[in-house]
Amino acid sequence: MPSSNKQSQNVVSPVLVATAEQAIEVIDAIKAYSKENPTEEVVLGMDCEGIQKDKPLALFQMFLNGSTYIFDVIAHNPFELGLKEILESDNYIKVFHDFCEDSAALFRHFQVSPTKIFDTQIAHRVKRELEETVTYQDNNISLNNLLKTYMRVENTMKTKVNSCMTSDPEFWYQRPMTHEMLEYASQDVIYLPEMYRIFIKSLRTATVAEIFQKSSEYLFYSLLNSHTKDFTCLSEGDMVGAYIKNYYGKVIFCSLNLGCSGIIRDEVSCEFIHKHFNMGDLINLEVSSIDYEKKFVTLVVPDNLLFMEESTVKGYYKLAKMSQESKVKKMVEALNKKSTKKPRKTSMSLTSKKFFPKIKRCDSEVKSKSGSFDETTTTSNSEISCSA
Repeated sequence: MPSSNKQSQNVVSPVLVATAEQAIEVIDAIKAYSKENPTEEVVLGMDCEGIQKDKPLALFQMFLNGSTYIFDVIAHNPFELGLKEILESDNYIKVFHDFCEDSAALFRHFQVSPTKIFDTQIAHRVKRELEETVTYQDNNISLNNLLKTYMRVENTMKTKVNSCMTSDPEFWYQRPMTHEMLEYASQDVIYLPEMYRIFIKSLRTATVAEIFQKSSEYLFYSLLNSHTKDFTCLSEGDMVGAYIKNYYGKVIFCSLNLGCSGIIRDEVSCEFIHKHFNMGDLINLEVSSIDYEKKFVTLVVPDNLLFMEESTVKGYYKLAKMSQESKVKKMVEALNKKSTKKPRKTSMSLTSKKFFPKIKRCDSEVKSKSGSFDETTTTSNSEISCSA
């Protein structure tokens, strides 16, 4: 159970939490630790394994004060036993690296919307931007490269386990779990609290607050494109919400929350996005082509957006962001209250140009018709288009 020992002490072997009884014991101990140390900042390193669009989450791991707890989410649901309460409580700081897909998985499978999130990938990018030394490698830095940069350590199981994951899509679902699986999962979280402390010591308070804010906005991504089961349901010409993930030369990479990657190659679209948007922004794009084998969707900026005046583009996305923030909050509150009411669905449009058409469903749902802009528009995932 959690103790008052500092992280600098030796890390013990990971604890596999394989039953509901074990989960309750661990969760209650963490809550008790927080109550017994009201003046201490309780920092938790967290991560998920087995994140796939069409499969359940496999593991959820958490590190606190020298102990790693690996919850077997296949065997039981720890979130309904109190883990959801911890994740959604402001009494704990939750440190993730690249929280994007973790956020989507937690929300999709367990309706968990974590608060007080500190994403170390975002922290590194913000720090490099302040130093004016940011490169494309910094935008999407891996956890191992981050650890090597700041702590001169790494997850020693990364290469071996990544190879297994590539050759076996069911790797994280095998039971019983191997020593390598537990070690990999543990090493992905044991350094995160210390990384958090390194960043807050080297950055100004306002910058740290900015990182918390940017990290929390991943909830927008967790709602992205929920009208579509996965990328295999897409067709050329469909509109999808895209989260701008990285720039590499003349190519832009996006995350779509559809079990694939989005890529923008054409010069006109790339130039437009470079001009109007930043890393972490959400924008609606048009599907140009789909590579089912490599799981890539090629995207372009719609013509009606390309020819809008710059002031109109900026004003519209600011308005859309404000509307979306309000609706996301209401949706989360409704889920937490287990509300059975479904939000009214409308479409968002501007000057008769449609920017938020719904994605075609697998059941060939008829796409929504254009209409006037409505500030009461609900948070249809594929309708999100705002700065994140």
